[in-house]
Amino acid sequence: MPTVFISYRRDDTEFPAHALYDEIVRALGRDSVFVDIDSIPAGVDFRDHLNSWLVRCDVLLAIVGTQWLDVRNSTGERRLDNPDDFVRLEIESALSRGIRVVPILVGSAEMPSPKKLPTALADLPFRNALRLRSGFEFRQDVERIIATILQIPAGSNSTELSVSLHAGHPDLLRSSAEPPSSSRDDLGSQPSFAEDDEADDSEFDLVLAGSDDSGIDLELVDSDDEPECSAISLDDDADTILFDSLDDEDDGDFSLEDDIQLPEDKSDLFEQVAAAHCAQIEAVMARGKSARVYLATMIGDESASHATVDDGPSSVPVPAGRLVPDDQLISDNPSVQLLRALEYRYGIGVERSEEMAADFFHRAAQQGHVLAMTYMGSIYAQGNGVAGDPVRAADWNRQAADKGNPVAATELANAHLSGTGVEVDYDRAIVLYQSASEQGYPPAQFRLARCYQLGIGTPEDERTSETLYRKSAAAGYLRAVPQLADLRESASLETLLFLARCYEKGYGVDRDHATRISLLRQSALLGLRREHLTLAQYLEQSDDHDDQHEAVLWYFRLAAAGLDAAQQWVAEQEQHGNPLTQLMLGRCYEQSSNADASRLDSTRWYRRAAEGGSAEAQLIMGHCYRFGFGVDRDLMCAASWYEKAAEQGCDLARHELEWYRRCAEDSGDERGE
Repeated sequence: MPTVFISYRRDDTEFPAHALYDEIVRALGRDSVFVDIDSIPAGVDFRDHLNSWLVRCDVLLAIVGTQWLDVRNSTGERRLDNPDDFVRLEIESALSRGIRVVPILVGSAEMPSPKKLPTALADLPFRNALRLRSGFEFRQDVERIIATILQIPAGSNSTELSVSLHAGHPDLLRSSAEPPSSSRDDLGSQPSFAEDDEADDSEFDLVLAGSDDSGIDLELVDSDDEPECSAISLDDDADTILFDSLDDEDDGDFSLEDDIQLPEDKSDLFEQVAAAHCAQIEAVMARGKSARVYLATMIGDESASHATVDDGPSSVPVPAGRLVPDDQLISDNPSVQLLRALEYRYGIGVERSEEMAADFFHRAAQQGHVLAMTYMGSIYAQGNGVAGDPVRAADWNRQAADKGNPVAATELANAHLSGTGVEVDYDRAIVLYQSASEQGYPPAQFRLARCYQLGIGTPEDERTSETLYRKSAAAGYLRAVPQLADLRESASLETLLFLARCYEKGYGVDRDHATRISLLRQSALLGLRREHLTLAQYLEQSDDHDDQHEAVLWYFRLAAAGLDAAQQWVAEQEQHGNPLTQLMLGRCYEQSSNADASRLDSTRWYRRAAEGGSAEAQLIMGHCYRFGFGVDRDLMCAASWYEKAAEQGCDLARHELEWYRRCAEDSGDERGE
């Protein structure tokens, strides 16, 4: 069997591509077909996997929708103009290596002119294309595509392919002759809430934007610029500490706001570097992650990418050098001492020792270092390197919380709820949780949400609880997602859309397509958003007629709500749609609120369907002319439409035609009454 690579753009043809994938899998088997999500095993680097498939594929299907040519990134740049765009790289690589490339034009999409394409893709328009339509033509088109694939000899592609991957962006599918775009080693992709568990390249981030009645709104936005984690390097001749991108998708933008300006006297230069490292670590922890995440990016280790502040200390691979150079080992600077504590805590360049880590944390904390105070609270609570002492743990957390550290504030709030080392004080716990939540600390938002949900220290407030769970989950605290799912029956539109995305990607819950569609349907009853176009597209590809009818209804509603893509779809149906779709649109217009306008519009659509051969539409057109609905009353035209419908076996039309003829005979007038 030939092997098939399906290349598509998610923003343009996600559902047609996956529907086609399912059909080809039935014909050829799953091992012969590649599509970016279902074919990539969990935990596998998707860039390497893409490479391996393009090496051995016999045919690449380039799925081209109506938006394929002009999809743009967040900066307004057309994605095809970006040399590192995945779709461009896939097709470019196949063309350059003589792999058979078959364009698949979805719906009314047309092959773009070579002048509108990058030079590397200029040959694509000259490849013979196949059409993939929706509705009842879908099965026929799929069979034609599969027949074309089966004509291609298996193993026809014997070319070798090399991949160069570099930090910051993937130079995917470039030939070995091309120079790499960067000399920096790839640090690997850090899985996170902003990235699919199976290495999905959907290029979206969850961001907080605007506000709803609960104070927060979530929207999905395209993002070509990956979130960046900043580490610190030092140019010997520079006067500024440089923050270099490490492309850590797990923790996003936790770089310092400004580069640190160095003094002219650089004798204390490393202390500045150490302070910057500590600031970065504190920022990581404020996002609910462990310092291990930041340290892992420094040494290229992916194992700690999911570590949270709730995790205990764990070793990380030993880097080439230590965090603290030999000439700084006796420094009494608190930031330097904290780095030494981290060396011993995680075994970086030294033998791991919780006792030594505790000693250096204590030295830094005694000098007022807030992050060190937070660590002291943790090690006394857990008994790491010291005897466990909940009273001392609470005292250190209180000192750090008073200085504004959200991690310490949350731990102190936990202590006040349980009475561990302090008196039980629900009111104080709520104040501390609120303070940490306002700083964006996800675990605090999660715990405060639980308090509002259960009425602990505050009146029950399900809406506030829902909002806080959503904030926490969106920031990457996946424990909040199942809690949010429990509130779905009365959830807001924003939460339902958020959960639909979680079930689609498997974030915090098992991937569940049926639940995702159910959530989209439920949310659509509360208001229409662009996300509901996904629902319409999915239902349109279904083999079930009821689903296809429902798809038309959603397209119509979205078009009425002003969504450009839906309006374009409706416009295309008038020229290229099948009669059943046109009939359904006629019914949608007939049932709309503006009676006069809808009657004219519905008649226009019924006429299109009737002219296309729909017996039901022909019967309706007979009624329209009989009673003057949307057209001038004309019994001769009515009889003509009834006759056409009757010829197709429509009993109601035959009955109407017989009635017309009897009336004509009784009146002696062929026009009847």
